[in-house]
Order: sequence, then structure tokens, then C-alpha cells
Amino acid sequence: MTVSAEHQEILAEWDRLQAEPPPRNLRAVGCLTVIAAVALFFALPFLAKLTGLGTSGAFRTGAFWVLVIAFLAGLFFALFTGSGVHGRARVRAEESLEWLATHAGSDADPAERRRHAVTLLYSHAVHDGPTLSTTFDAREAAQRLGGSLAYVLEVEQVLVSERALAPVFSQGAPG
Repeated sequence: MTVSAEHQEILAEWDRLQAEPPPRNLRAVGCLTVIAAVALFFALPFLAKLTGLGTSGAFRTGAFWVLVIAFLAGLFFALFTGSGVHGRARVRAEESLEWLATHAGSDADPAERRRHAVTLLYSHAVHDGPTLSTTFDAREAAQRLGGSLAYVLEVEQVLVSERALAPVFSQGAPG
């Protein structure tokens, strides 16, 4: 494969990863459920008088428990479910790092090596809402990569120049 063809394949793999839909984020649904449950809780006496449905004790008790369950479920989703973007990126980065570390020889499948190198670089920094975090320490990963580091640096240079990737290994690579 020529250098320009390899270059295009690297860019195509990056574009494929960017086109994947992110995991579903349920935090907003949880927040809205909490707000709706609290609003309905305080509006329930007024609504009961207005409709005439709230005169029985069974209705009030049932409505109370439905709102409590909705509030708790919404609170759970708002506080304990994230988008999963960081977790997915961390798992992918670790899988790619492990594959590249164990397949450093020239007998590795070039397409697989390219896929793992691009995935490793793509998964390094995660933008999840207002936060930016990394999924691995670049210095430790560079040591683990061993013989694959040179190829990952080549891939990184393509992505830095063509896709505005912030350097991951080239600034802190040992050597």
C-alpha cells in the first residue's frame, strides 16, 4: 500500500469513528422527571380540587407514591447515569493499546494495526458535555506500546495535520 493510500485509510478510519453515534445520555430525562414530579406534588392539591378526583384517600395515597417513585427514578437517572462516552472510550483505548503492545511485529495485519492505532488516538481525549478528560496516561502507554510506538506516531502525525488532533504521544514520547 502506498503512503498516500495509507494516509487516506487512516483518515477514513478516523471519519468512521467520528460518525458513530454517541451512547444515549439519560441525565436530561432524569432531571426533567424530578422537576415534573416535584411540580406535580405541589400542584396535586390544587388539581385534585379542580377536577374533583382527589377527594378519596386512596387516590391521594396512590398519586403520592407514583410521584415518589417518579422522583426517585428521575434522581437515579440524573445522578448515576452518564452518557457512557468516557467508559466506551476507555475500554476501546485499553483494547487497542493491548493489541498494539502485543502485535508490534511486522507480521501484524496492516488494517487491524491501523484500526487500533487510530482508535487509540481517537479515544485518548473525551469531550462529554462541558468536561474534557483523558482515558490513559500517554507516557505509560508509550512505554507499553514498545515497537508499535513508531507506527502510532506516524498515524498521529497524519491526524494532527489533517484532523486537528492534539498531539498525544509526540510531545511526551520517550526517547
